[in-house]
Amino acid sequence: MKKFLALTIPGMLLMLTTAAQYISLSVKEQPISIVFREIEKQTDYRFVYVMDALEGAQPVSLKTDRMPILDLLKKLFGPQPLRYEVSGKTIIVNKRKTENDTNPAGSNDLLDLKGKVLNEKGDPVIGATVAVKGSERSTATTLDGSFTLRGVQKRAVIIVSNIGFESRSIKLSGDAEITVVLKLSPTEMKEVVVMNTGYQQLPKERATGSFEQISEKKFNQRFSTGILNRLEGLSSTILMDRRFLSPGSYKLEKGNISIRGLSTITETIKSPLIIVNNFPYEGDLESINPNDVESITVLRDAAAASIWGARAGNGVIVITTKKGNYKQAARVTVNSNLMVMNKPDLFYMPYMSSRDFIDVERMLFANGKYDNDINPGNQMRPAISPVIEILASQKNGSITEERANQMIDSLSHFDVRNDFSKYVYRSAVTQQYAVNLSGGSQNMKYALSAGFDKELLTLIGNDTRRITLRSDNAYMPAKNLEIHLAVNVASALYNNNAIGEFGSGAWNYFNQYPSKLLYPYASLADEEGRPRSIPRNYRMSYINSLQVPGLLNWEYKPLDEIRLADNATKKLDLLLEAGINYKIIDGLQLNVNFQHQVANVNMDRHHSLETYYARNQINLFSRWEGDKLVNRIPRGGIFFQSEGRVQSTVGRAQINFQRTFKEKHQLVMLAASEIKDAKEESTSWTTYGYNKQTYSSALVNYDTLYSLFDGLEYGMGRILANQGFTGFTNRFISFLMNASYIFDNRITITGSARRDASNLFGVETNNRWQPLWSVGASWELSREGFYRSDLIPFLKLRATYGTRGNVNNQLSKIVTIVREPAMFSPLNIPFATIVSPSDPSLRWETAADLNLGLDFKLKNNRLTGTLEYFHRKAIDLVYHALVDPSTGLSSVQKNSASLSTKGWQVELGSVVLNGPFQWTSSLALNYTSSKITDYQIDDKGRTASGVIRSGVGLLMLRGKDPYGLFSFPFAGLDPENGDPRGYIGDKISKDYYALLQQAADTTRLVYHGSAIPRYYGNFLNTFSWKGFSLAVNVLYKLGFFVRKNGVTYETLFDNGIIQPEMEKRWRQKGDELFTNVPSMIYPIQDSYRDQFYNNSEANVIRGDNIRLQYVRLSYQVNKPVFGAKFIQSLELSCSANDLGFIWRASKDRLDPEFFGSEGRYLLPKNYTVGCRITF
Repeated sequence: MKKFLALTIPGMLLMLTTAAQYISLSVKEQPISIVFREIEKQTDYRFVYVMDALEGAQPVSLKTDRMPILDLLKKLFGPQPLRYEVSGKTIIVNKRKTENDTNPAGSNDLLDLKGKVLNEKGDPVIGATVAVKGSERSTATTLDGSFTLRGVQKRAVIIVSNIGFESRSIKLSGDAEITVVLKLSPTEMKEVVVMNTGYQQLPKERATGSFEQISEKKFNQRFSTGILNRLEGLSSTILMDRRFLSPGSYKLEKGNISIRGLSTITETIKSPLIIVNNFPYEGDLESINPNDVESITVLRDAAAASIWGARAGNGVIVITTKKGNYKQAARVTVNSNLMVMNKPDLFYMPYMSSRDFIDVERMLFANGKYDNDINPGNQMRPAISPVIEILASQKNGSITEERANQMIDSLSHFDVRNDFSKYVYRSAVTQQYAVNLSGGSQNMKYALSAGFDKELLTLIGNDTRRITLRSDNAYMPAKNLEIHLAVNVASALYNNNAIGEFGSGAWNYFNQYPSKLLYPYASLADEEGRPRSIPRNYRMSYINSLQVPGLLNWEYKPLDEIRLADNATKKLDLLLEAGINYKIIDGLQLNVNFQHQVANVNMDRHHSLETYYARNQINLFSRWEGDKLVNRIPRGGIFFQSEGRVQSTVGRAQINFQRTFKEKHQLVMLAASEIKDAKEESTSWTTYGYNKQTYSSALVNYDTLYSLFDGLEYGMGRILANQGFTGFTNRFISFLMNASYIFDNRITITGSARRDASNLFGVETNNRWQPLWSVGASWELSREGFYRSDLIPFLKLRATYGTRGNVNNQLSKIVTIVREPAMFSPLNIPFATIVSPSDPSLRWETAADLNLGLDFKLKNNRLTGTLEYFHRKAIDLVYHALVDPSTGLSSVQKNSASLSTKGWQVELGSVVLNGPFQWTSSLALNYTSSKITDYQIDDKGRTASGVIRSGVGLLMLRGKDPYGLFSFPFAGLDPENGDPRGYIGDKISKDYYALLQQAADTTRLVYHGSAIPRYYGNFLNTFSWKGFSLAVNVLYKLGFFVRKNGVTYETLFDNGIIQPEMEKRWRQKGDELFTNVPSMIYPIQDSYRDQFYNNSEANVIRGDNIRLQYVRLSYQVNKPVFGAKFIQSLELSCSANDLGFIWRASKDRLDPEFFGSEGRYLLPKNYTVGCRITF
């Protein structure tokens, strides 16, 4: 399919160009301006002229039938006293030259004209054409919108034009400097796209690399307090990976996103590089208010991203915040949004009933499973469920069998999901408020903003508050000099007082080995809502029997714990930016920029004396001294604190050069040097006997091994210090160059090179000049004279190749050790562990990219599109490599592996209807495939079970997808006893150990495909009528597989983990015809039975799905509202998000995107209303 598209789509486009429509005219004695308008109706060409240029033009009588445009122009202008010039799709009309034109009266009538071309916001228009009417002289504006034309007549007429803007004609009045403001063309407004690489801005039509830009308008179609969540479904490139999240953790982080697949095999560094206002951002993206964002540019290939060198291997996301404009009146924008998210539906997913669970407990009790737990001689007194407690009481004669059955029957009617829905979860509510003020005078521009967000999350006890402040100012104290200063401050408070998600380990009622999950018939509150006690760590019968003076209450009531919890994380992020821009001469500019960032994270976990944690620790470390109970841990709170600090300082000096030679040759260059120092530090400690009111505490002994109260928890233990100190320092120095040559606005050639050195790299790497580089070229065929197509008026080819890198900051060129305290040593002395040995050859990982692209537009922008193919080869990836055993290590992490990724991308946009009622559509389709190509470890000896994964981690297997999903072939259930069966060779087998230990390279495994989508994208439709707009976005993810959680009887018996498919299990002969779920057997005869079944093909489903992501309705008024002239515009909006599946391949009621993290409910729907007012 990929080869078919690659071959046929360009061919079809070329066929369309040759089959284009021509112009047919029939006019008699008509003004030439009428003929111009008729040509504009039939083509995408536009005429630019001033009315006095047409003085003396003869009436036109002309009849043509399907005549090419260039031939028609020759015939039309032949007898006229006019001349014309075709520039792209613009036809500039002037009077023919006269003797006076070529021989001006004198040099006193000439001047050197300088000026700037700006848009209506006051931003420079890059690459605009500035031409002198009646001559062939023209130039193009530079990066700051400036231009120079020497020897221009003082009363000449200047014509200024650019794609996406209305052309302007200006008659000079003798001034040597002018400023021209261009208005956006209503018909081509969508064409104005300026890409920001973080080092320079360039128009999209002059880019050779692969970019994607998300405008402010598009970015605001979605609501979220986080930037990455807004990007989901708006970016045609970024894939959001939710496998590591639960539905309740809906906030996306950098580790959840990828751009065009993998470039590394190290999970912790596979995130894209984030750039904020031209510098790498080291803090939490939650510190950036989405309402401050003006645009986002995604750099996808090496030509676009290689300028960021050894940190750009995974792609780059460039975030640009809002700024003021010179000569702009003050403008205030107020934003307010309210979002409500439904309470999770815990009853949607399959679940094991309380009665079935109790039946299992009865069976296990009858077979002696709990004999050791209920043995009075067991000093650990491990927690057991209420049913087991009742059965134990019946067994020792404390209650009758009839009474026991009555008590157990009453428990079987409880479903803990009811209590979770009532007391643990709630509907989430998010409030967001933002104010932006911007404007500017002749010499100053400013942008100020403030934001406040408040979130009540779905788990009761969890909430967030955030305040953001930003100031961005620029001042021009002298001609050609601009000083820029910006400050961003973000302060956030996260209260994390919930115990945890439903079904998570935080609700375990026994945390020693083997841990035990909360049973399904638990009751958290009585009929009047009063909190109830449940087992925690120790038997409730034992706790209730303790009559020890001085011992604290040992009951555990989860709902009280939520109320008493005092857990908070505070974040403070400070970002300072400063810069000086100096225009040395026309086309030559010096930029010196500085950024300093400090991000502090303080986490407090205060367990007051009333909390179970504090009471348990104090009781556990109590001992008898005579007839008195002494607390080794003083009575009071237990206060755990940690502090983290990230500090980054970056300085950059950059020279920009732009010059147009002989009107058709344009050269754009930049050279820069950058230095960076980043430090990361963290400390943690625990304080005992803490009093929050008086700030007092007490000392404890962390080194002594104490005997614990009544021999609980293995009888001995140390008081936890929870102390730790870590620190990292990363330093970079970089040199880079970038150049572009543009010929006649048709052909563009680009090149870049960057050299990075770092304290992380080995001496051999830093001493070797080996830059990362890229080259690229683009050819706008539609500007060529031989190109004659009205159907496809724009056609462009692009090709790039280059390298970029990844820095693995978890390794170092020198020996890395970890020091451990004495409490972790059996000898009770401090010790150290070698984490990684020295590696003087340590270097960055390198990815070489090839990108081929084709851009096209049909007439009147009815259909626009981009087709791209890419192929990336990543080498020097950090992975295990064998070393001499005499070093004390068998393997180390070093540059030793390689990876290949390829794919294609299609982006289409269509204007379906363009009238009072407008309908636009956009479709994005991505395909990405990766495979491991090499590594130094020998595959011999790898077992089948060693390559079968859940799909969450990366799989290193030559020639296979790193997210590849393998399974054992499944031979069905044994009709005699319901055992699962597999194959050894061609023979059916139930020797589970032998099945698992088969050689990976010779056994017959089932390869399903990738565990992440290989095809993904979105389909967005927008309908507009007057001020109303309705946007409907559909997401799809295809070509991936999920291993669902099958029945695991061992974890059911040992840990109480719910098995939703229990009711489908084999019970009698003949059931094997209808189910693949094995029979339940106790005691377990073969511990490998469950492992084989869960890793068999019987538990793999297709994850393909199509979702309705959001529907947004808005109404906008761009004029004084309700007679209030101070209100310039008003927008009201409402939206519904995460609306569920339109289609999914599997019939299981599972969410394939969350199921890897054992999500137990679907992502809840949410609804938003918003208001934006501009004054």
